[in-house]
Amino acid sequence: MPNSIRPWQYVLEPLYGYLLLLMKLSKKKKFVENSWNFGPNNSNNKSNMYYESKVLMLNSEKSKKILQWYPKYNLRDTIKLISSWYKNFFRKKNILKTSEKLIIDYLK
Repeated sequence: MPNSIRPWQYVLEPLYGYLLLLMKLSKKKKFVENSWNFGPNNSNNKSNMYYESKVLMLNSEKSKKILQWYPKYNLRDTIKLISSWYKNFFRKKNILKTSEKLIIDYLK
């Protein structure tokens, strides 16, 4: 289904959201809310050339409102970062150092 929609997101985006959630939980101990989504902005939802469900999107409004979590990267940046990581991986570069730099850059 080439017109199926998928949310594209850089891996550090939801990981950072889960860390924020853990920090809030450590202070509050309990939230009334049970489930959390850390998805990309709607502009990062793009069509997919493989057969799957027609539309897959995440609603992250609760994470934005309560945790003040927001995706940092748009689709273009996400693709550039993923491509760069894989280029370094296939060129046998130091992936640990590459990953560490990406994490540091994300947290700036």
